Amino acid sequence: CADPVTVFNGGIGGHNSRQGNERLSSLLQKIQPQILIIGYGGNDALNSGNLVSPEEFQRNFDAMISSARKQGVKVIMLNTISPAIDSYLSERHRYPDSATPGQRVNQYNKLIRDIAARHQLILNDIYLAVEQRGGATEAASSLVRNPANSRTKDGLHLTAAGARLLGELAAEQLKGKVHPGDRVLCLGDSITWGAG
Repeated sequence: CADPVTVFNGGIGGHNSRQGNERLSSLLQKIQPQILIIGYGGNDALNSGNLVSPEEFQRNFDAMISSARKQGVKVIMLNTISPAIDSYLSERHRYPDSATPGQRVNQYNKLIRDIAARHQLILNDIYLAVEQRGGATEAASSLVRNPANSRTKDGLHLTAAGARLLGELAAEQLKGKVHPGDRVLCLGDSITWGAG
């Protein structure tokens, strides 16, 4: 019987890449993962109480990737931010620029894609997958939470079906890269943690 793969959920709701970077070193030492999945960006880009500039966002990701590689992590995967329902987020948040929530998501997703390419990392593009399945809408079938599917004007977090899709995409991206006995650290915000 092969050793099981162990997955550690290091997601904390409300956290951004700065907080993830601050937490990563101790988690790497404690867990000693072979695989790291990083899922930040939603709070960095959209949570007006916890924003991180694009420049700092890139520095935080570069530092996390460097730390992981120094600790012997073999496989690193980045998740993009899911699409957002602009009107819901605009009701709750104010931004220092005139960009809409959707524009901010696109800006930070471009950074995530560029970081993944520059560091030759795996990219799990949940944004693209949700867009291909109808996007972030007010329909009950949307994979992003809204009043029709979850009785809340959320506009960013995934429904149960959306979270399942995120997991399925991650499993597909990691196929052949995860081995018996491996430890996988999932580091991120409430989407990683499983809000919704």
